[in-house]
Amino acid sequence: MNLERFSTYVLLAAVVLLAVPGLPALRHSPVPAAGAATLAGDEADFSRLPLQFEANQGQADAEARFLAHGSGYNVFLTPREASLALSPPRPGQPPAVVSLQFVGAAAEPPLVGEGRLPGVVNYYLGRDPSRWHTGIPTYRQVRYRGLYPGIDLLFFGTGGQLEHDFVIAPGADPDAIRVRVEGADAVELEGTGDLLLSVAGGQVRLRKPFIYQEVDGARHPIAGGYLLHGGGQFGYQVAAYDPSRPLIVDPVLSYATYLGGSGDESGYDIALDSAQNMVVVGRTNSTDFPLMNPWQPEFGGGGVACPSDEAPYRLCYDTFVVKLNATGTALVYATYLGLPGDDEGRGVAVDQAGNAYVTGYISLNSDSLPDMYIYKYVQIARLDPLGAVDFWSWFGSVKSRGLAIAVDPAGLVYVAGEVASSGFPTTPGAIQSEWLEAIDGFVSVIDLNAGALLYSTYLGGSGEWCELCASAVNGIAVDGAGMIYLTGQAAASFPTTANAYQRTFDGLWKAFVAKIDPRRYGLDGLVYSTYLGGTVLSDFGYDIAVGQDGTVYVTGATQSDDFPTTPGAFDRTCGTDGICNTTDNMVCDYTLPGQLPICHVDSKSDVFVARLDPSQSGVASLVYSTYVGGGGHESGYGIAVDGDGNAYVTGKTVSPDFPLVDPIQATIGGNIDAFAFRLNAAGSELDYATFLGGGGDDVGEAVAVDTAGSAHLVGWTGSMAFPTVNPLQPRAGGWEAFIARIEHTSTQPPAYKFFLPLLVK
Repeated sequence: MNLERFSTYVLLAAVVLLAVPGLPALRHSPVPAAGAATLAGDEADFSRLPLQFEANQGQADAEARFLAHGSGYNVFLTPREASLALSPPRPGQPPAVVSLQFVGAAAEPPLVGEGRLPGVVNYYLGRDPSRWHTGIPTYRQVRYRGLYPGIDLLFFGTGGQLEHDFVIAPGADPDAIRVRVEGADAVELEGTGDLLLSVAGGQVRLRKPFIYQEVDGARHPIAGGYLLHGGGQFGYQVAAYDPSRPLIVDPVLSYATYLGGSGDESGYDIALDSAQNMVVVGRTNSTDFPLMNPWQPEFGGGGVACPSDEAPYRLCYDTFVVKLNATGTALVYATYLGLPGDDEGRGVAVDQAGNAYVTGYISLNSDSLPDMYIYKYVQIARLDPLGAVDFWSWFGSVKSRGLAIAVDPAGLVYVAGEVASSGFPTTPGAIQSEWLEAIDGFVSVIDLNAGALLYSTYLGGSGEWCELCASAVNGIAVDGAGMIYLTGQAAASFPTTANAYQRTFDGLWKAFVAKIDPRRYGLDGLVYSTYLGGTVLSDFGYDIAVGQDGTVYVTGATQSDDFPTTPGAFDRTCGTDGICNTTDNMVCDYTLPGQLPICHVDSKSDVFVARLDPSQSGVASLVYSTYVGGGGHESGYGIAVDGDGNAYVTGKTVSPDFPLVDPIQATIGGNIDAFAFRLNAAGSELDYATFLGGGGDDVGEAVAVDTAGSAHLVGWTGSMAFPTVNPLQPRAGGWEAFIARIEHTSTQPPAYKFFLPLLVK
């Protein structure tokens, strides 16, 4: 294979990463805290995840017969060599290419894929269908038959590490094996018996081979190792063995330095399909994010710097969409969604057929940074069960973004979010057809199959105290009849209904809960709308879920000492001293060009959880409402409800005294920890509550509950020691998305079934 030509090609291919090395192998171990739950249940061992070998059907250089993608490298198998393209340490640099060439081998040995895997790989590169490649089969291993006389070569993977076995038939000569290394600056044999290949920016390590023969089902080790021949060539030296039996030479390739992505990731939402497979959406600026069956194998941000309060510039983000199987032991697909500029995935929903629907925002103008940063629009995408994108578009007006998404049984898509401009598309009969010169919320109903906007409305109020800080819709849910349930924060003059629990606006912001019938005209479509908050400072609604009985469950954050609670609620006072609002310092950040301003009150807050019945009126519509929190700041960001009416909530806390019940982690790990709890149907008792976090900042963003009552959490962590269990590889820094599952029954404490960093650096 022409190395220079191959190097040019892998500038494209090197970001198509399918396997996920470094995923933790979870085994059960007790949590060292009195009364804490044990990590019980079935083992989820990620070391069993193999690399996936694709048949080359035009997606790679024609000389390659098979290819596989690991985190930080790609391998291309040709009849004459195995070439590794190593992801660069920084975006914009070319990959290093190292080839293992088979000296004196058969010129055209057959390469055969073995162990066909379920699913296929699809490549949709650009808009030209002639460049697309679909239905590509994948295999567990590839065999070079008769590479040398009586010797086969197998390539496969374990735990994301590339392995190759030489299988030497009885009577064959292992001395015939000779490999030339091309592309390495040096080839050295270490005292450990490992072979070290030095390449630009890193190392490729071939572990000391395990040489053995099988006798009566048992492996009998044979002494031996690598033998350097000079000129970048090596072979194997093998001690005496039984030549009447097959001999196996099994080295393991370990690729260091570039393992995992080089940027940051945040997980923002999670949804489950009917088979309990998990679909996660978020953002990444890693050009080497681990991919599986990617619709978009290339990072779209292109290494462009975006204005930020972090640097002041950071690399732009792409949306990522990841699907895992129900046990969390295998990726079904993982893909980028993005254009040059800044893009982000914020919400995901799954329909009955297993299609995933994604929203967030997308940047359309990349000619100049300020314009690119301002011109954000709502993005919508639909991915089929194997990750192929059959719809991807955007709508709205400048400075708009989708924050939440839902889908009904008929396949109609419901998107909600915020918009800071006029010109957002509304439909006849909208509740609010004009922008109120603030940040308004919006909700839209779309028929993707017909390409029709069925319903769309602004939803906001006016905020005289802060001209650009007003309303947003943060959470959405839809019932089987197509009724829309929303929550968020609102300013003064937000539309409420006569049957509302609370119609008076006090303070700065108030949470709201609304039910909309999109088939009705104008304000008649607002079936129920109420403020939900206290009389001072601010209250924010962040997520909403609808139960089987039509009641709605809301979580968020309150800074109000007099947030409405109900008799018998779990906690009727804010914090541990009954005081939330220790200060009323309003902070609004307008410094970033074109960004929606970020405003908050520098005050303590508690999580609130409320259950409302929109079919009732006034006080009767508030089924229960409770604080949950300790003496510091906390917010509830995600909520889900099971068939029995139990509410599952996740978010963040800085309170060491956050209320705990049967905790998996009994002490706060750092400055900010994620939390997870289950609140019973009456809102009176926590069934379990736990911290989740390490020494850095950790935030739970969303939760989904499966049919067995297990909570599936997604969020992000900056901790070097987030509570994983027996991880295969320690974490190396940066922000990472995470997924966790917590199981709980009426007779057993919660079990931390698995933790899966979506990216291990």
